[in-house]
Amino acid sequence: MKTLLSSLVLVCASIASARAGEPLTLDNALTRTAQRPQLKLSQLDVTAAQEARNVAGTALYNPVLSVEAGPQFGGVKTSPFVSVAIDQTIERGRHSACVQLTKVLSVSA
Repeated sequence: MKTLLSSLVLVCASIASARAGEPLTLDNALTRTAQRPQLKLSQLDVTAAQEARNVAGTALYNPVLSVEAGPQFGGVKTSPFVSVAIDQTIERGRHSACVQLTKVLSVSA
């Protein structure tokens, strides 16, 4: 991919240089290409696709810890009440489908 991009940079820069009538060096070509907005936007698209792939590979839900405490009224006297619960959502099949989709999208981008 980098070789293809470097080749494209050199071709585009040589065309631009030939039009301007000035000599083309590798440093000039890379500097001109780095200033192109399209290249910056393409790099952002690649970064976004990589991040989407990373997010799809992580667990979908974190466990949730719930704690309740307080007085329990009833009967003759008041007694303390404490409740602790841990919840975990599990979706079967969907997580692997999301990972596969982002792999396909990141390859095509």
